[in-house]
Amino acid sequence: MLNIYQRNYKLYPIIPIVIVLASILSIIIAKLPLSINLTGGTLIIVNQSSNYSLSYLQGSISRLFPSSVVTVTKNLNQIDIYISANSTLSAIERSYENIQADYNSYQQIYSNITVLRSEGNSSYLSLEPSLQLLYNKILSNFTSEQLKAADLGLRANNSYNSSNISSVIKLSLLYFNESQARYYNMTISKIRSVINADSYTIESVSPEIGSYFLNDFIDILIAAFVMVFIAVYIIFRDILPAFTIVLGALADISIAMSALVIFHLPLGITSLAALLMIIGFSIDTEVLAAIRIIKRHEDTKEIRAFNSMKTGLTMTSSALIAFTSMLVFSIIFNIATYEEIASILIIGLIGDIFTTWFGTTPVILSIKK
Repeated sequence: MLNIYQRNYKLYPIIPIVIVLASILSIIIAKLPLSINLTGGTLIIVNQSSNYSLSYLQGSISRLFPSSVVTVTKNLNQIDIYISANSTLSAIERSYENIQADYNSYQQIYSNITVLRSEGNSSYLSLEPSLQLLYNKILSNFTSEQLKAADLGLRANNSYNSSNISSVIKLSLLYFNESQARYYNMTISKIRSVINADSYTIESVSPEIGSYFLNDFIDILIAAFVMVFIAVYIIFRDILPAFTIVLGALADISIAMSALVIFHLPLGITSLAALLMIIGFSIDTEVLAAIRIIKRHEDTKEIRAFNSMKTGLTMTSSALIAFTSMLVFSIIFNIATYEEIASILIIGLIGDIFTTWFGTTPVILSIKK
């Protein structure tokens, strides 16, 4: 078998650089969609196959929701429709959540005032302004919730007593629940005009929770790369191999993310699990190559690199066979989560072959004297 590292291997990194740039370009041009888990919004799952093309479904459903970002994915037995958060419904949710938070504080202060009064302690007077402030905030948020609910077609209910905070809280909950039900019914009615199915499954995430998940998503990836850099630096006691290996893992991540564009999958919590696995596979092969080239001394460094490549390709091939089988069975049995994970891992592992053996390894060979 020809040892590719006995040739001009210093030109090899051009190959992964081109692949990574193409991956980044595809992500930017296609505007990688984010799952509702990260942005907030509504997911409608239609457990039914469709003869319509994905482009037709995407265009038809997008026109029904002109003020929202719509992403449609499709496999053999299921259609997933991601709709970005509705601004009116989000405003109602925020008002409701603010009311609940203020009401909890209101109850706590009211309880303290009651206790102090029963004890004859006049210090309760200092708490009354705070109680009144919370009361005013609750009424203000409730008024906002009423106005936004009217935008969804709900009639204002004036049968409450503004001096009775409990009645305001109950009516706020009623607005919140009826607004959600009205929005979901309107959404299903529109989608039914394009896809006539017997049943639909709806999942919803508020924008605030989505933003929280997105920030955590970024923090986890940063923490993973920092920990990998520290671990690799401890192994080699040299910043150049550590930096090269982390850069290779980052390249694998960009290639794996392009799989989301290729397979029309939104980036979400499931994707994060697959991307973290890609980091593990990437570091595994790259550390294997680096240890054999830098730490060992038998034969020449080119022969050691080639032997590590044969071992690494065996490992990657085994993983590819496993995840390809996983992808096939997930498509047959309509398991969307496994399909997403397998798709990302397959593209990521194929990319790792180029980034590790044509990118990281030649660089480490050049570093090794």
